[in-house]
Amino acid sequence: MLIYVGRRIISYSQAQHPCAHETVALIHKVFGKNTRGSGMSWEESNLHDEYVYDKAANAAARARDPVDKWQELVEQGAVWEPIEGYGGFAFLDPAGARFYLPAVMILQLQNRWDVTFFLTSEHSQETWSTLSDAERGCVAAFLRCLMDSDTTGFEKEDLEAGYRQFWREYDANPLPNEPG
Repeated sequence: MLIYVGRRIISYSQAQHPCAHETVALIHKVFGKNTRGSGMSWEESNLHDEYVYDKAANAAARARDPVDKWQELVEQGAVWEPIEGYGGFAFLDPAGARFYLPAVMILQLQNRWDVTFFLTSEHSQETWSTLSDAERGCVAAFLRCLMDSDTTGFEKEDLEAGYRQFWREYDANPLPNEPG
């Protein structure tokens, strides 16, 4: 399946993610107008991972990360390749996390990223505190898509538990309350 994202065509394997087309459309609909605004940039999160909190260093890092529309991150393809386990969601403020989330959900559907741990970990829930109910519903649909496709490297039981504990109540088409 081919999906147009900006000027670029993205290919999604229906065998891997049968729900990718609908999920990507929902992500664009719900998060479409989000910008980074005053939220922390990815480069700034890398500095915080290194315990650098200097205002001048943060301003320089922010200048190296000029993207203000998350769709540009998806369109850039290999240009934006954040390193998993360095900086990122563990260090972003809620506004910055809200900005990067739609891009990484789409990248995960392309098998280029995995945000599952940060969405389903109890320790990360404050990161998502600025999400609206519609955005939370979109995250729930994304996680449900991953559970349906069974292609995440994350343990399926942990994925289901996180979905049920943190996101199910926002899902427009929730899975049954109990697994199985």
